[in-house]
Amino acid sequence: MAHKVRRQAIQKQRVQRKRRKYKVRWKAVIPLFAFFALLLYFIGSLLFRFLPWNQMTTICGFNKEETLEAINTHYASSYTVSDYFFYGEVLNLYTKDYTGEKNELQGKKIILENLCDKTTQTFEIGEKADEQILIPQLNAGFYSIFIEDETGAKLRLVYDEVLEENSYTSIVRNQVVKKVSLHSDPKYLGSSKYTFDKNYLFLEVKEEKPSKDRLDVLIDPYGNNRDENNQLDQGQVYYNIVEYKESYAAALQLKELLEKQGLRVGITKQSANEETQDYGENSRFKSGYEQQANYYIKLGFNGSPYEYAKGFEIMHSSYSSSMFAQKVWQYMLEHTPLQGSTMKEMIQGQPGLLSSSRIEGMDGKELYDEALELREVGGKATLAGMYSLNSRQNTFAFDQRLGMYGLDIELLYLSNREDVTLWKEQKEAIIESLADALLYALQVKSE
Repeated sequence: MAHKVRRQAIQKQRVQRKRRKYKVRWKAVIPLFAFFALLLYFIGSLLFRFLPWNQMTTICGFNKEETLEAINTHYASSYTVSDYFFYGEVLNLYTKDYTGEKNELQGKKIILENLCDKTTQTFEIGEKADEQILIPQLNAGFYSIFIEDETGAKLRLVYDEVLEENSYTSIVRNQVVKKVSLHSDPKYLGSSKYTFDKNYLFLEVKEEKPSKDRLDVLIDPYGNNRDENNQLDQGQVYYNIVEYKESYAAALQLKELLEKQGLRVGITKQSANEETQDYGENSRFKSGYEQQANYYIKLGFNGSPYEYAKGFEIMHSSYSSSMFAQKVWQYMLEHTPLQGSTMKEMIQGQPGLLSSSRIEGMDGKELYDEALELREVGGKATLAGMYSLNSRQNTFAFDQRLGMYGLDIELLYLSNREDVTLWKEQKEAIIESLADALLYALQVKSE
């Protein structure tokens, strides 16, 4: 009996020990539970905030409410565009797919309303690819875009589809570039409460530090180039001067002078003796496209069997106006002993200021710049990669929305004794003046 009592007592002690062992200490558990609950709430709210359907893009440094208030979602009157490209530092818009022919928007006004500061900028659409929206004149902001037609009616611009991500930058001025992007996505803001009823077109402009992998200017020293028949052209050779060597030396000096003013400058070859090509994967224009250069400068010299042929010449594409080329031309004639060319036809009485003539392409259309370089560097604007079977090897240029504004500069005639004497005596000063002329025309450096 005593043994049984002892066994029961031992079992009772074991049960009591188990109960004491697993007894919940609520004073310690409750704060710990509250901590984990708060932690889960914090993590959950962060995840919810960054879920795709709860994200929202804001503009102008506004918060969500201010952004929604700034953008009007509905316009009774709209105007549809369906194509765009950048040429140099100009944004071009078109109502139909661009073919090089007349733009239906020509003669109308584009009105940009900056939603950030309520300011307005207006551009009249001209005939040429450098006569639309001038990027250097835009302030940072987020713009609604309108068209004013011949009747004075103001219509909101819409795009015929949702644009893919795109951006383009101006050249470096005051150590910054202007980055522009076009948007037409009705769900661009990402707000679950807010979508546009149409593909309204917006232009976003930001000021940024320049990227080192981009170019402002691509210089192409002429000579030692293989043409479409694989024939090597050394360029002009007169009075013991070989063009490809002289033009490369001039290009190096010009590059150095432009870079001193902050521009990003490239040259199409690494040495004077390097051979270049017009077409294909080894085309000398490819680096300009890959590094999104804004401007292309073909730099070389002229030659003629006629001794009286002499002077400075500059040519622009038939798809651009003469405004930029004219500034360079006028500066050179005012600041150097050079004269305008005595050989080539004049534009409005200005000797040596030229526009490329147009020739017929393999499609039977007379739409193509005769000047090969100006045609193949302008991308979509100049119908690059379309003229011939050879030009179609430049697949990187075909339908390229980021095109270079091109200039063909021929400093003087190596066949003319007076020009050659002038060059030998003042070559450094002439190149310095050319650099200043370009900087002046680019509005990087005032006259």
